[in-house]
Amino acid sequence: METPLEKRLSELRQVGDVSAYNEEQAKQTIILPILSSLGWEVFNRGQVVAEFSIEPKEQEESKERVDYCLNISGRNEVFIEAKRPGENLENHAYQLLNYAFRYGVRLAALTTGVEWWLYVPLSIGSWSERRFAVIDIRTDADASPRLERFLGREAVATGRALRAAQDAIVQNALPRAWGELCKERRESLIEELVRKLKDLTGYDA
Repeated sequence: METPLEKRLSELRQVGDVSAYNEEQAKQTIILPILSSLGWEVFNRGQVVAEFSIEPKEQEESKERVDYCLNISGRNEVFIEAKRPGENLENHAYQLLNYAFRYGVRLAALTTGVEWWLYVPLSIGSWSERRFAVIDIRTDADASPRLERFLGREAVATGRALRAAQDAIVQNALPRAWGELCKERRESLIEELVRKLKDLTGYDA
C-alpha cells in the first residue's frame, strides 16, 4: 500500500516537464504538497513558517528571509530555501547555510521541488562537505523513504532525521578517510580510520 508521500510523488511524476514553472508555482504545486505528505501542517504557522525573517524582530523588515522554517514545539528545526525548477542550486548553497548557521538550525534543504539538496549546516568542513544527500523525485526510486528519513515531521521531532543525516555524512567521508590513511601508511588502521572520520565530520563513527 502506498504511503501518502509515495502517492504524491507518483502524481508529481505524471505531471511531466515542470521546467517552465516559476518559483511560486514550484512552491504551491510541488514543495508544499510534499511537505504536507511528510506530515507537516503547511498552513499552521506553529509548524511551517513561510518567509521566515533572519533578522531580530525589531529588524523584521529586512529582505533576508528563508522561504520556509519548519518548527517543532517552537524550535527552529529545518530551513528550506526554494528555487524554480532548473535553477542551479550550487549558486544558492552559501546563502542558505549562512542563514542556518546564524540561527543554529541543524538541518537545511535547498530545493527546486524536483531536486532536494540536504545539509547539516553545523557540521565541520566546506559547504559542499556539509551536503549529505541529493534526491531527485523524478529519477530516484528511493526518493520517498529518503525524504521521510531526513525531512519527515516525526523523524525531525524525534531526532532520527538529524542522526540519519550525521550517519550519511560519515558514510560520505569514508572513502576520503580511507584514502588518506592508506597514503599515510600508519599502524592501527582501524583506530586511525575512526579518528579520521571524526576529524572530517565531527561525529563518532
